[in-house]
Amino acid sequence: MLKKSVFLAVFAMFGLMVCASVDALAQPSKVIDINAASVQELDELPGIGPAIAARIVEYREKNGPFSKIEDLMEVRGIGEKKFLNLQDRVTVGAASQPDAAEADAAKRGAGKQPKPSPEKP
Repeated sequence: MLKKSVFLAVFAMFGLMVCASVDALAQPSKVIDINAASVQELDELPGIGPAIAARIVEYREKNGPFSKIEDLMEVRGIGEKKFLNLQDRVTVGAASQPDAAEADAAKRGAGKQPKPSPEKP
């Protein structure tokens, strides 16, 4: 009877762990604006500890806001490999990047005034 109780307890704990893991996977990752994030927020990113987070803030204060996420590779301690792990978790903010509709409209020349058609005499 004791073996059965221990088995059930272990089985129940395993089930809880699986459910917690599935729940964690189902939650979308938080995207962090590197132009507005604090050291604590940056520290939440994978592979970024407090020292690199502080360097990101220091770089931003010295050089101004990041214009694109790839600029993170200018920060000491962030190379291509680390950047590739971060790129889906960071942004430079909505004001720095036009949305897809605006970019598409700019490519097509939308917003330009149409030429008036010539009048026939």
